[in-house]
Amino acid sequence: MPDKGKTLPFRNLDWKSIRKTGLLRSFQRAVQRLVPHWVFDSNSLVAVDYDLEEWLVVRPDEKWHHMWVDEQDDHLIENGGLSDADIRKYRLHNGRAHIVVQDDETAAYSWVIPNQWDIYDWIRVRLAPGEFYAAGTFVAHTFRGQNLQGEIRKFAWSQLAIEGQSRVMTFVERLNRSSLRSQVKPARRYVGRLTYVRLLGLVIYSLDGKWRAGFWNRHRPFEISFDMFDRSVSRAPKGAAT
Repeated sequence: MPDKGKTLPFRNLDWKSIRKTGLLRSFQRAVQRLVPHWVFDSNSLVAVDYDLEEWLVVRPDEKWHHMWVDEQDDHLIENGGLSDADIRKYRLHNGRAHIVVQDDETAAYSWVIPNQWDIYDWIRVRLAPGEFYAAGTFVAHTFRGQNLQGEIRKFAWSQLAIEGQSRVMTFVERLNRSSLRSQVKPARRYVGRLTYVRLLGLVIYSLDGKWRAGFWNRHRPFEISFDMFDRSVSRAPKGAAT
């Protein structure tokens, strides 16, 4: 019998959020919050990249004010909800922050990281010169539903292209339907898939259908580059939009 003195994890479920994100995604997020990742974690990630040359002529909607944020203006990102510790982590990795502002309010922000980025405490993405990893995007609740993720890309990706950078890449969780369905023009490419189960430190993973196993952690991470995927085959998951 459950302990009545404790709050059960399903007592205050947001059913509206569950309908929007899906039952499996909601369950996955609940498990990730309640169970330490090294004890148990399971996920399926889609590798996505953007050819920045295609974004050279793309321009964002003029109603939004875009800017790159230097360290002296990091408070603008804090206003968006990011903690000091997270900002320091991005800055230590030479991250570049971009924000969208409207009426002096931070509507959205994103980060791109060069060289390398730890997407989990056991997976490290290695990047070649001219490549960036899209490490985080946030849209304030009051500004959601206005395709701000697309506007962020239109500005940041085109600016990186003008600088002569070559690619931006990221991973999208397959159960994250909103990210998979978000409209992206020019089209993004689905270049591979990484699926894993982690139990008490042991990781069993599939990289483009090839299974392997091993022990990895923050001190000895599993290192991956997007060149490990077979780029000749499109792997757009069911329901993804382009």
